[in-house]
Amino acid sequence: MRRLEPWVVGLGTVAATVVLALRKLADFDLPGHLAVGRLVATTHGRLRVDDLSYTHRPIQNVEYVSDVILYFTSRLGGPFALQVLGAFLALGIATCLVASTKRARWVAVPVVALTIAAVQPWLLVRPATASFLLLAILFVAIFRSRVGTSRTSIVGVTLLFALWSNVHGFVLVGLAVIAGYTLYSFVCRIARGRLGGLAPESHGRDATRVAAATLGAAAGSMCNQAGIGLLTAPLRASNDFGHITEWETTTFAFLVREAPLVLVVVVIAIAALALGGDAASPAQTRSSPTLLDLGLVALALVLGRSAVRMLPVACILIAPVVIRRIAGRLPDTSRLSLVAAVSACLVAPWMFLASPAQAGVGFDATHFSERATDYIVATKPTGNMYNSLPLGGWLDWKLYPAFRTFVDHRQGWVHDPAVLKEYYASETDAAAFARLATEFKFEWAVVFAAEGSELGVPIAHSPSWAMVYWDDATAIYVRTEGPNAPTARHGYRLMRHLTAPGDVLMASVRRDEMARRLALDGRLAKRQAPDSPRATFLAGCAAIALDDRASLDVAVADLALIRPGHPGLEMLRAGWDAAESAGTAQP
Repeated sequence: MRRLEPWVVGLGTVAATVVLALRKLADFDLPGHLAVGRLVATTHGRLRVDDLSYTHRPIQNVEYVSDVILYFTSRLGGPFALQVLGAFLALGIATCLVASTKRARWVAVPVVALTIAAVQPWLLVRPATASFLLLAILFVAIFRSRVGTSRTSIVGVTLLFALWSNVHGFVLVGLAVIAGYTLYSFVCRIARGRLGGLAPESHGRDATRVAAATLGAAAGSMCNQAGIGLLTAPLRASNDFGHITEWETTTFAFLVREAPLVLVVVVIAIAALALGGDAASPAQTRSSPTLLDLGLVALALVLGRSAVRMLPVACILIAPVVIRRIAGRLPDTSRLSLVAAVSACLVAPWMFLASPAQAGVGFDATHFSERATDYIVATKPTGNMYNSLPLGGWLDWKLYPAFRTFVDHRQGWVHDPAVLKEYYASETDAAAFARLATEFKFEWAVVFAAEGSELGVPIAHSPSWAMVYWDDATAIYVRTEGPNAPTARHGYRLMRHLTAPGDVLMASVRRDEMARRLALDGRLAKRQAPDSPRATFLAGCAAIALDDRASLDVAVADLALIRPGHPGLEMLRAGWDAAESAGTAQP
């Protein structure tokens, strides 16, 4: 039975890696990191002034290492190479968490499998995922190699943090962990065993060297463009609270609805603290957790509660504690060990079924539109662009240097906080948009237009703007007067990106003059986005408005092929019947 375990774990690991590698790229920040990496590579130096946006502000910090690696990975192998890189980052996280304990690998496998399954929505191709890996590497240093026991380890920790500070801002979490470990080491030395299992005397023997390693880590973390200013990163992120979903405060309802396995991890961690034992003691011996264990779980709970984005960090902080505590309580039997190995095979099916990301290769078309950027290149709109922030990085990546964005993913490190605040308001408030338009003289706009999105409200409701392009991710508008007026004349007549498809169907049933104008818009939507379920539905509405049964049948067939079971199929059939009944009833 023991011989089967490595094969079972290996099979599960390979399956999970393949599933991750075949998830389309869906992180809004990734294209922006690619654009910055390209800029670093082509200018061969430190970026001081922002050239991607037309406001040209000084750049205060750049994640040089991660951005350049992402860019060259994309250049060498395209989107698929990036997907494979993301999968191997996740594999590295799992490997380091398992390696963080010297004992009870059979316990580590199911705990790490649960952790990876819980954080899979956040295992995207982006610098934050590399940060998760570096945090797991730090745990290997703390719990296995013993930070500070030699000059070599001190140098290693310093280099780790110097690298980390140029990979991602979560280096601050690493600093908090190693500083807490230093404090714990001195408490253990001072207590001299008087606190029992809370602060074992043996854990304080290397307190001085641990402190030296922590000072090295602090020095290493300052080796970046922001220097000591990196410590202000949480304050800069606070500007995004309430505007970006990942920075929303975590609620119990969110965990139940969106991240149930994270809740499971927390419950198991609390149980492990209360009922677990010390992995260094004989099996099935209950003992109190150390202050380090309590501190890590407390830090995890505080960070996880503070923002949705911090939930994967919380799970990674918890995992080593759970492994050690469970290992000290359960016996290592062949049957339990095989069951634990089988748990590795459950990760891939869970990720395949629970992941919101589309399977395949390339960028997710519901987030990023190649057709939209191709349209911009072809039509060459002039003047300053207004853009929704989620699309800023994509526009940087696809359109620079011919076009420059208004805002992008870099937020507080580049863009003026006052402008960002006005931008956030401008997506829904007409007065805020008007103030920005007056200041920056917008001539055209690129708005995030996925179904359910409510961005670009003032533009959609203004007669001064005409929509000229629309697909599942993007709507492009130009001012009806000014240099782009000729383009506006070839755009949509009535539809806007916030127009509800159901309203279009109801108008089409009437088959009046407005319905015929909507029909022209519906056909334009289908030409611009032939693979879009929404555009195909609108083409069906156009067929109803024009009393064209053959075109309706084509639209229904296309919709059934693009999105089997789409509710629009029955709506189109019902709309045709209603239009026919209304026509028959007319005198």
